[in-house]
Amino acid sequence: MPEYKYLSIVVNKFDLPFEIKLATVDPDLIDTNLVDKTIEKISENIKEYDAVFSLENHDSLLSRFQDGEETGLMTSKIFREVYEQTITAEQMTHHYFSSYFNGKYDPIGLLNGWMIDQIFNRNLLEMLQVDGVDG
Repeated sequence: MPEYKYLSIVVNKFDLPFEIKLATVDPDLIDTNLVDKTIEKISENIKEYDAVFSLENHDSLLSRFQDGEETGLMTSKIFREVYEQTITAEQMTHHYFSSYFNGKYDPIGLLNGWMIDQIFNRNLLEMLQVDGVDG
């Protein structure tokens, strides 16, 4: 069985550290330029999600939605997708899961997992095809 080494990159965004690990037998086989470009794309994705869902940014779609403005549901595919998933999760769990906190819509319970899933499928899945990356 091969002995794996792990390349670990931490992206600090959205007030959370996102750790990306690539498993490899030989780190010298990995195209570091491709890894750098992938990390850049991931950072851009997280920045986009932060602009939509930040509670600290009073102009984010989430903050505006909490204030009663519902245009985010019509103008943002990302916001609409997360909103639909939270509503579905509430219905499927008979409201054991709730996307509301203190009477306001707050999808954070679903959002972190959703972001990880999106980032993996958009950026990291294709890295499994790169020479030297085993996982």
